[in-house]
Amino acid sequence: LEAARAAATPVTCIGRIDAAPGLRLLDRDGAPLPLQVQSFDHFSAS
Repeated sequence: LEAARAAATPVTCIGRIDAAPGLRLLDRDGAPLPLQVQSFDHFSAS
């Protein structure tokens, strides 16, 4: 945020990182939404 302020560039928070494992998508009311996206797992054993 400091760099954005110094550059007079607006930024918007779009998420957060916490200690819970996995990825959760929430709607504007905080209700969970199903994740339909599949992605490549760079660390899988296969």
